[in-house]
Amino acid sequence: MSLMIKNTINFIDLFFGYLVSAVMHILLYIFCAVCVFSATSFVVAIPFERGFSLSELDKLEILVLISFVFVTVRFFKRNVLEEFTFWLCLKRYAFISSFTVILFLALNCVFLMVLLSEKGEIGRSDLFEYLDLKYFLFSSVYIFILYAFAPLPTLAWFQNFKDDVKEDIRKSEGEEKNTQSTPDQSDFYTDSEGKTKADSVNIDAADLGSVHGDSSEAASFNSDKK
Repeated sequence: MSLMIKNTINFIDLFFGYLVSAVMHILLYIFCAVCVFSATSFVVAIPFERGFSLSELDKLEILVLISFVFVTVRFFKRNVLEEFTFWLCLKRYAFISSFTVILFLALNCVFLMVLLSEKGEIGRSDLFEYLDLKYFLFSSVYIFILYAFAPLPTLAWFQNFKDDVKEDIRKSEGEEKNTQSTPDQSDFYTDSEGKTKADSVNIDAADLGSVHGDSSEAASFNSDKK
């Protein structure tokens, strides 16, 4: 009966554990997808707020857009060169985008709190205050993080250093194994003929000889008395 109760509790625990894990993974993927869409649309769409025309863009906005396209293409190309799977590449890109969006929202909340303490109240128009500054700040941080976290090949000298360290560790482990497997030579000696014998055998033989010597002396003493 107790075994049946334990199995039932274990089944219920596993069922709800898998269910909650699946729901949280789905919510996490949705959140990351929203962050990726928000980050890319913010960088690309804000310069065209007055219309989708290149004449509306200034030189700094054009530089930001070109830099964003270049860094994004470089990020995915580096992942392909380092043989990362497409799914892992998307996860890395989503993580970077989510981190940048969360950081930007946190800083924006701090700005709104400071603005609220100064004015006493904030309106909808305050959310779009200093929009150009927020745009360039977010775009610069986002592009910098994408550029910094693109996978890079391992440097040759660093790879050689890692190989040398591994080789030294392998050698030290081999020496320790040889030391442990080598028998203790303190109980062995080499006689005049070059043969190796145990000291314990030598000691026992010496003790046995001394016993025989004592017995022979005792026998000779008794014969002399007679």
